Amino acid sequence: MAHSILRQNDQRKRLLAVRVIAGLVMATGFMGFITLLTLGAPGAHFIPAVILMLVAGAALTVLRHTDRAAAGARGEAIALRTALQLPSDFTVFNNVLVPGRAGGRPRELDLVAVGPHCVFVLEVKHYKGEIMGSRDAPQWKLRKVGRGGTVYYSTVSNPLRQVASASAALASYLKSHGVRSWVQGAVCFTRSYPPPPIAPGADSILVTAPETLRGLLENWKPARAGHDANAAADALRPLMAPAWVNQALRSRPELR
Repeated sequence: MAHSILRQNDQRKRLLAVRVIAGLVMATGFMGFITLLTLGAPGAHFIPAVILMLVAGAALTVLRHTDRAAAGARGEAIALRTALQLPSDFTVFNNVLVPGRAGGRPRELDLVAVGPHCVFVLEVKHYKGEIMGSRDAPQWKLRKVGRGGTVYYSTVSNPLRQVASASAALASYLKSHGVRSWVQGAVCFTRSYPPPPIAPGADSILVTAPETLRGLLENWKPARAGHDANAAADALRPLMAPAWVNQALRSRPELR
């Protein structure tokens, strides 16, 4: 069992509360709109009806946003459970807030696993549907099929690029603390097995799923030797301290 230093994340509770409130607001808006239509003299109730519809529409938008956030939280929980099954020479961190490069705003890393050979940065994606994209494309497409059989598409940022940038930020942080470890990026697709067939590229970003995550992290070796796992883990520990977390979240409140 891997060692772990985990940050308590109440995101699921907050999302549930937001969903309940948004659902009530949406239902109230639609019911109010229908009630006004049944009162007669539609012209007299036009403006209140429009306001109620706008409120209901805004609540629906919030619900859709929380659906995506909740899916991401479920994916991270799946990947974390798998990572915690790594051997005892691994140390696992979750929701790591690493300082931005060149004084930029902090960024959140889903999972970081410090192993005997290198440091892994895991970007977790809980995508639903068929994933279409390449390593170099700035955006990917998701092909989904609705309940009625209707096919529709959505666009997401390329997660390989995201984790490459995140890995560079963590490598810069470690270097600033005198730790020169190989930092390896990987994307874990928790809702798609086998993971999408992304051709290997020069960026060396790994693509995996929970079913293959443990074996990949245990057996993968970096191109460059030289890694002090204890020093890397020690450098990461301050990023989990409440003082730093609170400071980082003040500058990135959307990560709360």
